[in-house]
Amino acid sequence: MRTRGGDVSQVEPLNPWFRTRSPERASQRCAVSFYPHRLEMLGRAHSFGLLTRVTRVGPITLGDIIHETDVRMYFDESRPSYHVCVPLSGWIQARHRGQELTSTPALGSIYRPDAGITVTRWPGGSRHLQVKIDQLAVDRALETLLLGALDSPVAFGAALPLQPRIGCGYC
Repeated sequence: MRTRGGDVSQVEPLNPWFRTRSPERASQRCAVSFYPHRLEMLGRAHSFGLLTRVTRVGPITLGDIIHETDVRMYFDESRPSYHVCVPLSGWIQARHRGQELTSTPALGSIYRPDAGITVTRWPGGSRHLQVKIDQLAVDRALETLLLGALDSPVAFGAALPLQPRIGCGYC
C-alpha cells in the first residue's frame, strides 16, 4: 500500500507514552529518539520526571515531550538533521548560532544542523512538540525544486511564527 508521500512501511506506529524518573534513562531515550546530550537538572532532583511519546515517519521524527522539573540540556555541535521546537504549553529558552531564543506557543524555533544547541531552560510541566527532519531529505527536496546542488544547510530563520497573521493571504 502506498500513501501520498511514500510507502506505508516507513511509518512507525505511534508508541505509547514512556515515563521515567531516572535522568539517565531520560538521556538514553532522547539519544535513541533524537540526539545524545548532557542533561542538567535546575529543579529539585527528587521531582525529576520525563513523559514522552515518539514516532517516526520516514526522515521525520516527532516527539511529544514533558519534563516534570526544570532542566538544561547541551547537544553536540552538529547533528545530521534540522530540529523544530513547537511549545504546546509553557515555553523553552535556548541558545543556537549565537542567538538567545525563547519559544512559546506563538513562536517556535528552528535549529540548523551545523551548530550546537543549548537548552538553557525547559521549565517543568512545559509540553513541547519536537520535530527532527533529516538534513539529507531536506537538501534533496530543495535540490529537486531548485534544479541544483546545495553547498550548505538551508539558512532558515531561527524564529517560526505559529499564529496566523490577519490578511496574510493564506488564511
